[in-house]
Amino acid sequence: MYIGKPYITILRHFLVGYQFAPSEFDLKSTKEDTDFYESFQPWIQRHFDVRTSNSLANIILLFTRNEKDAFNDFFRLLDEFKQRDKSLDAESKKNFIDIDIDIDHEKLISKL
Repeated sequence: MYIGKPYITILRHFLVGYQFAPSEFDLKSTKEDTDFYESFQPWIQRHFDVRTSNSLANIILLFTRNEKDAFNDFFRLLDEFKQRDKSLDAESKKNFIDIDIDIDHEKLISKL
């Protein structure tokens, strides 16, 4: 893999392209790829104790000095992620409550 400079933002663009490639070329994603794309971002958010819609690259960059340090930290964090207790992934998903709110829109509009 060659991405030019060791910058996390460049790595992020590469990863987005890598994620897109299977659908574009009718390839199957591996279990490891699926695990990474579904669980790494939430794991990073738990690791840094942040709730944000920012990319994992931006989160890591926020806690490092510069792009190169963030790039190196990405791989350190990726190794930690691969060694994680996967049962905690399911536990953290339980903490998010899916609320189905049934709203009577006509009644709400009439009150306006």
